[in-house]
Amino acid sequence: MITREDVLAAQSRIAEHVRRTPLQQAGTASAPVWLKCEFMQHTGSFKARGAFNRILTAQSGGTLDSAVGIAAGLQAAAALETLDHACGLGTGSLFVDDVTEPVAPQGGYLPVRSAIPDPARLATLAAAAPRRRWWIDRITQCHPLLSR
Repeated sequence: MITREDVLAAQSRIAEHVRRTPLQQAGTASAPVWLKCEFMQHTGSFKARGAFNRILTAQSGGTLDSAVGIAAGLQAAAALETLDHACGLGTGSLFVDDVTEPVAPQGGYLPVRSAIPDPARLATLAAAAPRRRWWIDRITQCHPLLSR
């Protein structure tokens, strides 16, 4: 379960990497609705927040190239109305080791699930500081391209 402390820690972690976006009040005085204007983010959505938080909390430099990344891709693909091509069902079998249990195809499909990294595996597969910095720099350099 995500706690208030988790959210505040993530907010502090990603602050220098994302834009501070305003809240706008909508609705009526008796039933106010607050909207967070994440369309003003570099990527046009809230996704930059989650991506930076994932990278900055990952201990393994290859976490994005692991079952965590595959699970995120599966969730994105599952949200599409149609998907007219294969999505690399065998990719997970190419990993020597991973930060979570690998996802195995079932009946020709990969099950859509969250992939939670195992702390012990993260420690074992931890990347050196330069590789971690490389990932952060890579995402930072992509932001201007994604906001066009």
